Amino acid sequence: MNLNKTSRDTLAGSPAVLVPVKRFDQAKLRLTTVLTSEARAKLAREMAEHVLEAASPLPCAVVCDDSQVSQWATSKGAIVLQEPAQGLDQAVSSGVDTLFAHGASEVIIAHSDLPHATNLMRLSGYNGITLVPDRYESGTNVICIPAGCKFKFSYGQGSFRRHLDEALRSGLQVRVVRDSDLGLDVDMPDDLYRAFGTAHPSYLPVLKLPSAMSPPGNLSTDLPVPASALAIGAHPDDIELGCGGTLAKWAGGGATIYYLILTDGSKGTWDRSSSPAMLASLRKEEQNESARRLTSTGAENIIWLDAVDGELECNLANRYEISKIIQSLRPQIILGHDPWRRYRLHPDHRNAGFLTIDAIVAARDHSFSPDSPTDPHRPKALLLFEADQPNHLENISNYLGAKLASLLAHRSQLQSTFGIDPQTMPGPDTDNVDTDEPMSSTAGSSSLAARLEYSARMHGNLVTGITHGEAFHLLTDL
Repeated sequence: MNLNKTSRDTLAGSPAVLVPVKRFDQAKLRLTTVLTSEARAKLAREMAEHVLEAASPLPCAVVCDDSQVSQWATSKGAIVLQEPAQGLDQAVSSGVDTLFAHGASEVIIAHSDLPHATNLMRLSGYNGITLVPDRYESGTNVICIPAGCKFKFSYGQGSFRRHLDEALRSGLQVRVVRDSDLGLDVDMPDDLYRAFGTAHPSYLPVLKLPSAMSPPGNLSTDLPVPASALAIGAHPDDIELGCGGTLAKWAGGGATIYYLILTDGSKGTWDRSSSPAMLASLRKEEQNESARRLTSTGAENIIWLDAVDGELECNLANRYEISKIIQSLRPQIILGHDPWRRYRLHPDHRNAGFLTIDAIVAARDHSFSPDSPTDPHRPKALLLFEADQPNHLENISNYLGAKLASLLAHRSQLQSTFGIDPQTMPGPDTDNVDTDEPMSSTAGSSSLAARLEYSARMHGNLVTGITHGEAFHLLTDL
C-alpha cells in the first residue's frame, strides 16, 4: 500500500502506533446482554479514540476494512490502512509491513479497547520485542517490534503464550511489561465495572459490582501471626503460589509452618522420558528445598498424603486422614484451595479444597472420628487462596523475593507450569534471584518475578496503602 508524502515523512525513522479497528456496530458483541447496539458502537468508538490519544505524539495508523471507520480515523488525523476483510492476524501483519516499508523504526500494535491506555511512546526504544499481556495473561493487548523483525501474529484466546514463544524464537531480547492500565481491556460485562466503576458514561447501564470482586477498602487485612499454621495443597508448588508470601511473613514472625501435600506430583511434566516414580521422588526433594527457602521448614514438617497426581478423590477415607492430621498438628490457621472458584479445570485443586473444608468439620467434632487417637480440634481461621471472592488481604510487600526463591526450587515445573526454559536458569543451589531485571530470552527467573509482582500488585490494589498482597477468602466461623 502506498502512502502519501506527508505520511511517509511522518513515519521516516520514527516509532509508529498501529491500532486495528473493526466496524463499530460489530464491536463488543459479548456485551449484548447489557448494552444496546448503539451503546456498544459508541463505547467502541470512544475507547478507540482514547487509544489514538494515548499514541500521541507518535504517528498513528488505523488498519480497518470499513469505510465508516476509515472516515472516522481520517477525521482524527490517523494514517488509514484499509485492508480487505481477512482476519485480525493478517490485517495486523499487513499493517506492520506497510509501516516498516515506509520507514517506521518500530511498530507498537495496540488494541482499540484499552480504556485506561496512556503514553504508548514509553514502550518504544527497547532493543528487542515488548509484550503487554492482559490482566489474565491470556491475551496480548500491546506488542512492540523493531524494524526487520519477522513476527507471526496469532491473536485470540491464549495469544500471550503464543506471542511469547514467537518472540523467544526470534532470537531478540524479549521484555514482558505487566501494566495495570494497558492490561485492562473490555470484553465482558464485568470489565465495564473494572474500567469505569460507578463513574461511567451516561449511555452505559448502572454498573453493579461483579460477584467475583470485592470493593477496595472492604477487605480485612493482616491476621495476627499464629503460633502455627497448616497449608494444604493439591501438588508440590501449589502452596507457594497461593500463599507463599503469607507463610514467609508468618515464619519470620515466629510461627511454626506445616505443609500437607495431597498428591505425589507424578504427572507434572512434559518430558515423556520421565517416569512417574522418578518425578514423584524429585518433587519431594524440590518441596523440601522450597520449604527451606520459604519458611526455614524441615522435611519433618512436610506431610504427604501421596494420592496419585490427577486422581485425588474427595472421599471419606481421605477426609478422615486429613482430619487426623489436623487433630495431631492442631494449627491455629489452615490455608487451602478455594473449591468454589468458578471455571476451575483441575480436579485435584477442586477436590483438595473440598477435602480441606470437610476435614476441618470432621476434625472439630468427635463423632466424625470416634476412634481418632487425638482430641478434636477447631482452628481459629481458614484462608482460601485462589479465592473467587476475596474478603481478606495479607500484605506481602517484603516477601516477594522469598516467594520467588521458593518457586524456583521447583525446577521440574519451570517449563510446564511457569513457561521458563530450564536451560536459562542458574544451578539448583542458587538462591540469589534478581527480581528487577527485565525479562530476556536468557533470564527465565525475571519473567516469573514479573508475573509474581504483577499478581501481588493487583491483589494489593484491593486495599488502599498496600503495595503487594495475597488475597484470600477468610472464614472464621468454623
